[in-house]
Amino acid sequence: MNIWKPQVEQGFDMFSLAQTWVTAGSGFELNTIEVGWMVSFSLLNDNNPRMFVYWTVSLKFYIKYQGIPVDYHLDHYISTYNGKQYYTRINVFKDTKSGFWYLFRNSLAIGYWPSSIFDKLNKKADEVDWGGEVYYDIDMCRRYKHTRNCPYPQMGSGHFPSEGYGKAAYMKELQVIDNRNMQYNPAKNCVLINDRPDIFRITQNQKGVQGLPDNHILFGGPGGYSRY
Repeated sequence: MNIWKPQVEQGFDMFSLAQTWVTAGSGFELNTIEVGWMVSFSLLNDNNPRMFVYWTVSLKFYIKYQGIPVDYHLDHYISTYNGKQYYTRINVFKDTKSGFWYLFRNSLAIGYWPSSIFDKLNKKADEVDWGGEVYYDIDMCRRYKHTRNCPYPQMGSGHFPSEGYGKAAYMKELQVIDNRNMQYNPAKNCVLINDRPDIFRITQNQKGVQGLPDNHILFGGPGGYSRY
């Protein structure tokens, strides 16, 4: 998971993040585990990227390793446009013996969720997703800016995938694990979801990209005003 510092305004509820989702169920019965990095002044009181975890159903997450906090600061590991690239390796998997969902970062066990806290993810995941997400409170933004037009924050590096490796945000070596603990690459034609294609974009296994393996995505964009 490539690390960047997208521009996020201060003054109202707003965030920009990159993450992986592990989900089961849908609607009000949705169970989700989400892990990645986030930039949000309103939540974190600064504009630097930090690791985060989020999950539904129950407030139980057990820290396995005390040396590194879950909201680990990443301000010394920010990629630069057309320069040095930084990334962190995230693994979320279900142990077949204990049934626990484990979180590893850079091969270090950070913690786990007992399967008993879930009613859908207690057995297996139905879906795995990778990508970025942005949010802002449009009503608060309108009051703060005294206008009906509010721009979205940047996602990823703030640049489109078409600019390629070293310029757009990426996630690489994407894999899923089945119930036999076998790892394999996701399908080459994963469903690409983008509800703001004029200001954000995503590509899978983009041709001609140097420096990335076949199982990757490039995503993000400059944000701003959307016509959708």
